[in-house]
Amino acid sequence: MSLVLFGCPTVEPWGPGPTEVAPSDETASSSDTSSTTGTPTSTDPGPTSSTGTTETGGDPTTADPSGEPPATDTSDEPPVEECHLADDNVECDLLVERSGQVPHSSVPLHPPAGWVKAANTPVAEEDCDIYGQDCPEGQKCTALGQNWSSRGCVPLPEFPSKVGEGCSHDGTSDSCEAGSICKYSGAKGAFFCEPLCGCSEANPTCGENERCTVYNSGVLPMCERLCDPLDLGSCEAGEVCIKGDWVSDFFCMMDMSGETGVFRDECKYGNDCDPGYSCEAAPYVPGGCPEGVASCCTPLCILDDPLCPEGSICLEYFGGFGLEPAQCLEDVGYCTAEFMPLVERPALPWSI
Repeated sequence: MSLVLFGCPTVEPWGPGPTEVAPSDETASSSDTSSTTGTPTSTDPGPTSSTGTTETGGDPTTADPSGEPPATDTSDEPPVEECHLADDNVECDLLVERSGQVPHSSVPLHPPAGWVKAANTPVAEEDCDIYGQDCPEGQKCTALGQNWSSRGCVPLPEFPSKVGEGCSHDGTSDSCEAGSICKYSGAKGAFFCEPLCGCSEANPTCGENERCTVYNSGVLPMCERLCDPLDLGSCEAGEVCIKGDWVSDFFCMMDMSGETGVFRDECKYGNDCDPGYSCEAAPYVPGGCPEGVASCCTPLCILDDPLCPEGSICLEYFGGFGLEPAQCLEDVGYCTAEFMPLVERPALPWSI
């Protein structure tokens, strides 16, 4: 099923960089962009009899004095099925085992440098269940240490901050509620409470369009917000939607492109290109990269309606490299040289 896209570039992607659409006031973690399109109705009133009635389906009915066509009954039409980028908002069932489906990131997460001294001194030395939050009342289970390499129970503040709200550290613990942790957002330049995965390690749960991703050798399970790279509004301002280097999913990361990031501009990291572009090795980029540049930005495209530079093709993003398409992103392609070499695609790290 096709994903209806909002905020896509209205100019050729190989021209000036696309204008990023400001995110809506709705929660940014939801990348669902499907919509329902009404069924068109005919404006032909049909043959009119001498008595001033309009024949519809062979049965004469009184014509609407306004001249408007009769409303079309859509009650028998099947509803439009929504497409979600992830199914991690499943019911918490402790008997379900799906831990093998949970991605583990090779990119470590660390607490802010200013918090290293405190190191989140635990109330108790023993480990706790960060998924199920099994600490005593008034405490929460969180990641501890200078590298967030262990877990333990720490005191909850009297008035904890909720997920999405600003947060701070008091020398013992952060100010976030149980089931969340305080992390720095480079795009916003501030600290915010971000959600941890819930339920259990065997069956972790997250919110809609979020994926449970485990960091730091299994210690820190984070609910990461997924996005659609063809929808420039699926990430917040200052972010770019790029593929993770360990899974097929796309995640919102800080946009590091600066004044560059459009077609054939050099890129060294996955988030060095503007929204609507992908950082690829020179052999894959139409016309190649500038001399001496190993990788540069090339436009993304919609497989069913591609806009690519002359002499290039829109190739399926995932299938072109033997990957399984991410959920709801089967229509994502990228503009590549028409006679691209069949070599293994290099993985580009995130610049975070």
